[in-house]
Amino acid sequence: MVSSEPTDIVWLQTGFLGDIVLTSAACKLAMKAFPHARHHMITTELGERCFTDFGFHQVVVFRKKSGVLNSFYRTKKELFSGLQNPGKAILLQPHRSFRSSFLALYLG
Repeated sequence: MVSSEPTDIVWLQTGFLGDIVLTSAACKLAMKAFPHARHHMITTELGERCFTDFGFHQVVVFRKKSGVLNSFYRTKKELFSGLQNPGKAILLQPHRSFRSSFLALYLG
């Protein structure tokens, strides 16, 4: 029997500090609901500091000021190097913004 559970859960939270903190509770719930999945976070430099020792398999820093194309390319490359099975990964985006939505689309 093939499992329908995701192998990887990717969170995309590049908002302000308050948004990042609010997302942490949802992340903890997802980690409990899907303990066998590898959990990843795409966030800002500030978010990286907040999620240190949080239990993510990988924290990818999205550098907003490095130029859009360069930031998108580096984020995808780093994220995909840590995914177990990109085809079974799901991406959760709790804060909707144009840039985050475009990044989610770029990541596939």
